Amino acid sequence: MNLDPKIYNAGTIRARISRAKSNLITPKLYAQTEELMQFDRMNKVPMTFQIYQKYYDRCIRAGAMDFDDLLLQMFRLLYTNPDNVRQKYQQLFKYVLVDEFQDTNHLQYEIIRLFLDYDESPNNICIVGDDAQSIYSFRGATIENILKFERDFQNVATFKLEQNYRSTTYIVDAANELILNNKKQIKKKIWTDQLGGSKIKLIKALTDREEGRKVSDQILEIKTRSHIKNNEIAILYRTNAQSRIFEEYLRNLNIPYRIYGGISFYQRKEVKDVLAYIRLTINPKDDEAFKRIVNYPKRGIGDKVIETLANHAESRNISLYEACFEAELTPRARTLINDFIRLIESIKEKNIETNAYETARYIIKSTHITEIIELEKTIEAQSRIENINALMNGIQEFVENDEFSLDEIAEKRDLTAFIQTISLMTDMDNGDENEKEAITLMSVHLAKGLEFDAVFVVGLEENLFPSYLSLASVDDIEEERRLFYVAITRAKKHLTLSFCTNRYQYGQMRSNDPSRFLEEIPSKNYDPMSALIINPEPAFERPKSWEVWD
Repeated sequence: MNLDPKIYNAGTIRARISRAKSNLITPKLYAQTEELMQFDRMNKVPMTFQIYQKYYDRCIRAGAMDFDDLLLQMFRLLYTNPDNVRQKYQQLFKYVLVDEFQDTNHLQYEIIRLFLDYDESPNNICIVGDDAQSIYSFRGATIENILKFERDFQNVATFKLEQNYRSTTYIVDAANELILNNKKQIKKKIWTDQLGGSKIKLIKALTDREEGRKVSDQILEIKTRSHIKNNEIAILYRTNAQSRIFEEYLRNLNIPYRIYGGISFYQRKEVKDVLAYIRLTINPKDDEAFKRIVNYPKRGIGDKVIETLANHAESRNISLYEACFEAELTPRARTLINDFIRLIESIKEKNIETNAYETARYIIKSTHITEIIELEKTIEAQSRIENINALMNGIQEFVENDEFSLDEIAEKRDLTAFIQTISLMTDMDNGDENEKEAITLMSVHLAKGLEFDAVFVVGLEENLFPSYLSLASVDDIEEERRLFYVAITRAKKHLTLSFCTNRYQYGQMRSNDPSRFLEEIPSKNYDPMSALIINPEPAFERPKSWEVWD
C-alpha cells in the first residue's frame, strides 16, 4: 500500500488486528466503530482499517487462517449456521468443561455460549478458575468473563475451593488481606492447615545494587539455616530487565541459577547488539561483532557486500573491518560502508574523550536502536527497551561505583574497562542452563502455577510493581494486585519481599516510594523487624506545654 513502515509498523498493526479479532470486530465493524477510527487518527495511522480489510480478504483468497482466525471463523461458522452445524455440535458435546476460565477472552466466551443449547440442557457447563489469578489482560484475557458468569447462565451452583495446600498461615493470611483491596472479585476466604511457619521478611535497601547483595546474602543464609536446596528457591521480578543485578551477585557467591522461560541478561539479543558495538569499538578486529552490527539497525548492507568483504579479508589475512577500507565495492555499497566506518570511528573517538556511560549513550543515540524498537509498540518491544535501559544503568553504575574498581586499567572507566568487568559473566552464560540444582529467576507472569519452598519477590516499588503503565487505571492497578497475589502465593514456607529507595533508571539514580501493596499486608504477618519498616515507630514530638507535670 506504499505506506511508511516507520509509521505503520507491521508488528503494531498485527497486534491491533489480533486484538480486534479477539473482540469479535471484523473489518467492516472496525470501520463503523468511531471510537476505533478516532484512536487510529490520534495515533497517525488512519489507514489501519484498510490494512485490516486487505489482510482479511487476502487470507480468504488464499484459503488461510492465522491464529486468531481459528477462533473468529469458528464463531462465524457456529453463529451463521444455527440449524445444522451448531446443532450438530450441541448434540455431540453434551457437557462442556472450561479450565483456567479467568484467562479466556471475549471471543472464547461467545464461542462457549454458542456451544450450549440453553433451552434443552441448561446445566451442561462447568467452569474452573480463580478470579484472583486473572493476570493476562495484555494477551486479551478479561476478568469480566468469570465475574459475569452467574449473570449470563441460570441456576449456577458455585463451589469455592478455599483450602490452600501449599503455603503456611502467614503467607495465606497476607494474600487474603491483600486481595480484599480489589473491588472486582468473587469473595472467598482462603485457609490452610499448614500452621505456623516463618513470618514474612522485608528487605529495605538504599539502592538496587544493595538490594541484589542483600537478597543474595539472604539466600545464602536460608540455604544454610533451613537446608533448602537451590531448586526450591526462586527470585520473582516484575520485568525481565531486573535480573541483571541478581545474576551478578549470585555469580559472585558461586550460587548456580537459571533463567526460567528466558535467557540470561547478557545473552538477550538487544543486549548483545549493544555490546557488539562496544566490542567492535575497542577491538576493530572482532569479526563476530562486526557481522552482528554491520547491518543492524538495517542500513542496506546486504549479504553480497559482506561476502565481498569476507573474501577480501581472507585473501589479505585481515579483519572484516579493515577490509571495509580496501575492498572494491559498487558505488552504492561503498557509500553505505563509508557511512558505517564513520559511525564506528566516531564512537572510537568518543571512547577516548569520555567514560563508558557517555560513549554507550552515544552509541544508542547515533544508531537509533531504541527508537526503532519503540516503533513496534508491543509488550515484547517494551521489554527489549527495558533490557537496554538496564544495560545502560549497569554501565552507569560501573562508572560511578568504586565496587567495580579492578586495577589501574579500570580506573579510566572507559568501554575497555567495562567489557573487562563483564567478560567473566558473559563467559559463564555458556554453562548448563538446565542444571537442576539451580536457583530460579523469572518474571511473576511465568511463575503462575509453580511453587517453591522459598520465594523472593523483588523490586516492590511504585512505578515498578505496580507498573507505571497501570497507574492511570483502577482496573490495571487491580490486575497488578492480582499479579502480586500470584507472586506471594508461590511460596510454601519462606517469603521475602524487597524494595529499594533509590534505583538506577535511564542512567540516573531516582528515588522511589515503597509499593502500596506492602502496606496492604497486615503488620502481624511480617516478622517484627520488617513490621518496623512498614510501620515505623512514631517520632517523639516536643510537648507544646509542660502541664503534664501538674
